Amino acid sequence: MDLPRLGKWLAGALLCAGVSLWSNANEPGGPPLEADAEHKGPILVPAGEREDEQGEQSPSDPTVEAETLPSLGPAETAAPEDRPLDRLPDPAAEMETEYRDDIQRLLEEERIDLDLFYRVMEDDGEVPRLPMSVRECVRMALDRNDDIIVASHDPLLSETDVFSAHGEFDPVASSSITYMRSEETAPSDVAAFAGVQDTEAQRTRSSYSLSGLLRWGTGYDITFDLDKDHGTFTQFRDEWGGGLNINLTQPLLQGRGRDITTTRIRLAEKGHEAAQEQLMSQVLTTVAEVVDAYWDVVAAEATVDVREESVENAERLLEMNKQRYEIGEAASIDVLQARSGVAARQGDLISARAQLRDAEDRLKQLMNLRDNEYLARAVVQPVDEPELFEPDFDEQTSVQRALANRPEIQAARLEIESAEIEQRQAADEMQPELDATGTVFTGGRDDSISGVFEGTADRSDRSYSIGVQGSVPITNRAARGNYQRSRISTRQAEDRLRRTEHELMLSVRLAIRAVETARVMVESSRQTRRLQEANVAAEEKRLELGATTSYRVLEVQEDLTDAQVQEVQAMANFEQALTELRQAEGVLLREVGVEFDEPEPDEPTVPFLRSVMPFRVTE
Repeated sequence: MDLPRLGKWLAGALLCAGVSLWSNANEPGGPPLEADAEHKGPILVPAGEREDEQGEQSPSDPTVEAETLPSLGPAETAAPEDRPLDRLPDPAAEMETEYRDDIQRLLEEERIDLDLFYRVMEDDGEVPRLPMSVRECVRMALDRNDDIIVASHDPLLSETDVFSAHGEFDPVASSSITYMRSEETAPSDVAAFAGVQDTEAQRTRSSYSLSGLLRWGTGYDITFDLDKDHGTFTQFRDEWGGGLNINLTQPLLQGRGRDITTTRIRLAEKGHEAAQEQLMSQVLTTVAEVVDAYWDVVAAEATVDVREESVENAERLLEMNKQRYEIGEAASIDVLQARSGVAARQGDLISARAQLRDAEDRLKQLMNLRDNEYLARAVVQPVDEPELFEPDFDEQTSVQRALANRPEIQAARLEIESAEIEQRQAADEMQPELDATGTVFTGGRDDSISGVFEGTADRSDRSYSIGVQGSVPITNRAARGNYQRSRISTRQAEDRLRRTEHELMLSVRLAIRAVETARVMVESSRQTRRLQEANVAAEEKRLELGATTSYRVLEVQEDLTDAQVQEVQAMANFEQALTELRQAEGVLLREVGVEFDEPEPDEPTVPFLRSVMPFRVTE
């Protein structure tokens, strides 16, 4: 109903009534106002039954229907030229006629063009459906989800750090060869003693060594030297010499022991474990998103069903009002209101279907369900239904479960262990360098190269040496600063663990409360829906008896639809609250019944010989 136009109609009616009273009171021969004390206002007579001043019945206005309000004031059905000059036009009748024409025009208008809407509905029926349970969706997401695939590279990267850290103890082979030729004037003493004025020398020196570090901190260097001399002093004959030289260096203070020498390896291993925990955290987050998206699809499908039922109810009400209008038991405004209700419900259904499409696409995105790099046209058809039960959770038990299973707690503890390793290394670096050294040499000299090897084996030439060397930086500020930094880092890691524990405790408490609240909301919405169903049945019965209006029935039906949608959403919220609690406890995968296999470490794709070849590796 157009309320502004109705207000204008009522205002016009009141104005007409006032003008009529004034004109009747001041007509020649008319009774004065004070003489007509028993009539305080104009006499209301149905249209078509009023009599004019001569006592004849005025013809009825053919445009006036039985359900319209009666005209106020004298009849205005005469032609304009036949009206008395002292009579004013009736604005109420004109506005009533205009109002009826508007309603009639609206009733004759065509319905909204919904060809596209019904075409989309038909397309929905042709889309391939994939019936899947929550567990199946989670399994597919674990294998194909982009976030999990990206996060799974972090443990592989950290595994390469461990592999590289072990390279600190790889032996290093090195070699060198040098050729030298010289011609010099002999010094006077050499000339006097040897009787030569000029000297000529040719020397070829080669060295082959193997060096490295042992896990106890011992450094070793094994070198075999081989020299070939040819010149004046050898009477221009070849002379070979050389031998095996072994050097050892053992730290006595700084750098001593396996705990120090393997620091990088242990830090890399802790980093690898932390990367695995981060991957597990991403897995839990993604699985929770998949489960929530699954229940969103379930709720969206149920909402579409509710909206379709709402459209059917509105169409049924429209047909009822059309039949009542045809037999004269309903007004035209009732048909108009019912038609408006159908259009509004169809709009709600279109919106619900769009929300269902969005929910399905989000689930497909999490599952990475694609055809040729595009999201698959097929949609997931949920087969699991939400289950309602009475929750019985113990907060203390849930907190203990979270502290034992959540990957964030494990990652925080690994961070503390890494900080403690770095602190021990920083403490070792504050110590002075004090190393014990030892050297052993055995070799030989001969005219042939074989004589050198024989002399080395027989220890023809031999020597050894031992010693101690040390150093300490004055003030040692660099090492002291690093140690202080490591201590602060350790305290920070401990505080971060404490903060993480507090956050998990709070998240568990909030999750438990959310489950309990969602459970109550399901019962509340279910009871509301039942009451609204009874209210709709009662209001439709009153409409059949003519005791209410179509507008009121539409309102009650809309209240029922809202209650049904709220019940559907409450059930989905209950399942999602349970998912949040299981995620907070770190047991979501176990509750879903799915195991996650961490990626296997990749072996180096480049073999050793290929890695040392003198060309660029392109793999």
